[in-house]
Amino acid sequence: MDERYTTYSIVCTDTLIKTGIIDYLSDVPDPSQGVPAAELALRFGLDSRKLVHILRCYAANGWARETRDYSFALNRCSRTFIKGHAGLGLGVSYVCTV
Repeated sequence: MDERYTTYSIVCTDTLIKTGIIDYLSDVPDPSQGVPAAELALRFGLDSRKLVHILRCYAANGWARETRDYSFALNRCSRTFIKGHAGLGLGVSYVCTV
């Protein structure tokens, strides 16, 4: 992705970590289905339209996937940011190669 969007990507990742959305997505019963952005927004008290943009940026950078319109799930790379995993200490500069 273009260098001018790097800061936005970092902020998106930081937002998802600090709000607890990544931890929440890691605990869903069927992760292959993903969780609708509207459900995440309601649970965490966020604007769903803004959250969709954040999650899509996160997915565009290879850290998550959009399972269907407006529903998102973690992928293997993003699991490094789950609380208690060693990857969280690496920070947002961690690069995943799939």
